[in-house]
Amino acid sequence: MKKQIQFILIHLLCFNGLLFGQTVQLEGYIFEDNNRGFLNEVIIDIYDASNEDFITKSITNTDGLFTAELPAGKEYILKISKDLFFPKEELASTKGKSAGEKIYAKIKLERKPGYIFDVTLAEKGAPKATVNAITGARVEVFNNTLSKEVLVVDSLSGINFDVTFERGNHYTVLIRKEGFFNKRLEAYVDVEGCILCFEGVGTVTPGVSDVMSEGFQMGSVLANIELEPARLNRTMEIENIYYDLDKYYIRDDAAIELDKVVKLLNDNPAIIIELGSHTDARGGTRHNTLLSSNRAKAAVAYIIEKGGISKNRISAKGYGETILVNGCKDGVKCSEAEHQKNRRTELKIVGFEDFDPLENRSLADILMEEKLLREVLNSEQIQVKAGEVPDFDKLDLKAKQKKAGTTEKITEKSTSVAATPKKSPIKETVKSGETTSREATSKKQPIEKGKQTVNNSANQFLEFGEDEVLIIQNGKAKLVPKMIGNQLNTSITDLLVAKKINVQQDNIIMNYQFETMDKMPMGVLNTFLNKLAMVEQAGSWRLFPLKEGAPIPKALVAALK
Repeated sequence: MKKQIQFILIHLLCFNGLLFGQTVQLEGYIFEDNNRGFLNEVIIDIYDASNEDFITKSITNTDGLFTAELPAGKEYILKISKDLFFPKEELASTKGKSAGEKIYAKIKLERKPGYIFDVTLAEKGAPKATVNAITGARVEVFNNTLSKEVLVVDSLSGINFDVTFERGNHYTVLIRKEGFFNKRLEAYVDVEGCILCFEGVGTVTPGVSDVMSEGFQMGSVLANIELEPARLNRTMEIENIYYDLDKYYIRDDAAIELDKVVKLLNDNPAIIIELGSHTDARGGTRHNTLLSSNRAKAAVAYIIEKGGISKNRISAKGYGETILVNGCKDGVKCSEAEHQKNRRTELKIVGFEDFDPLENRSLADILMEEKLLREVLNSEQIQVKAGEVPDFDKLDLKAKQKKAGTTEKITEKSTSVAATPKKSPIKETVKSGETTSREATSKKQPIEKGKQTVNNSANQFLEFGEDEVLIIQNGKAKLVPKMIGNQLNTSITDLLVAKKINVQQDNIIMNYQFETMDKMPMGVLNTFLNKLAMVEQAGSWRLFPLKEGAPIPKALVAALK
């Protein structure tokens, strides 16, 4: 009996082996339409055509090749998919084929409307022979329309990268390389009538490449992106900064160029610069020095006010006629064009912050924080007491005044909290390893009386600007810039992450805690709209939003004494 069972089992195994051996090899290639080349990483899911049961999966290699072993005598459905291409289904049959034979497939995929952005990185001003010097760049591409990362390369192995832009989307590209300015580009693909538009990469329009399809529905766009070296004492000329004769106010055409400087500083928050203004040799030496100094100061004031750039990151210097770029000195006859070359504005790197707020942050996190900040800054907060109807006319007037840039204040009933002062009793200092801050000269000096003479110390107010945050930690008070470029200062927000936070709102205390910056509650983010004081208490933080006309919380006054 035992021998009979063994005999049956052996025959069953042999029979099954014959069945399992009856397979046919499928070999196929997948390529892009219009013979644009074979496609790798295409996914092929194979199903039984009779009952749609899943059989197996295959993926193409770099040559577009895929293979699969399929049982003979059947028909199959091949479901083919790849990002940026339209999905496709194909039939394959092993009927009439014997074991070991092959069947072949050659499948064409159609690309979705969009553009391949093919980029070469180069150092600005470098000879062509040294283009390959820029390797190891960090490249990130984010789709703002769909809110998702498209490409993240921590260290580019070569000098080229490419990414496909789909139509109807807005992308941000950020390129970072140590020793160079960060390069940020905005790409709009068939958005609001713009077929393909870039900000930050120069002029790139359909037609620059001969691989565009008819009607500009898709194709390749070739671009050479130059990175500016960011080395100490390097000087760059800011083009097209013109002033009226013997004047130093900022004209509209000059403002356009200064806006580019604002963007440069926002994208590179660790760089400290000097803005220098130069004149030609005509006119008196002392007059030219004063004129150039006033022009530089006007430009710096514009950048600080318009871009929210910390005044500690930019300084002004007037060089007058002391540094000419040609021989057009006193007594030398020169053309107007030659004199114009000497009338220039230059940006010079004079230092670097100890900490780069963007160094360890992803593009996705940067964009998320910018979005949250825009939402907060663009929102109007309406505070209404129980049983009270808000004065919408007054709120509308405030909004119009803010938009128009007027400084006239609407009369308020309470004035116990002072507005931003003209002078501050705070002495400016910079600590090693710390983002530029201002430390109080003593514990009592920061406290100043408000607009009204009062006896209650709770109605006194610290005179500091809304662009700064008062931080009281370990018994010491310091003022820290609220913004670095167009982002919240990470030296402030890092103090709050993963800590218990109590926010004082009138007589109510709200409790918060968050683990990452992108999860910061709106209740905490809203506090940055006001003058803000932060007090560390037993490992947690207590936040005091300070509003004009409101009394100073007693707990804050006690912390300052």
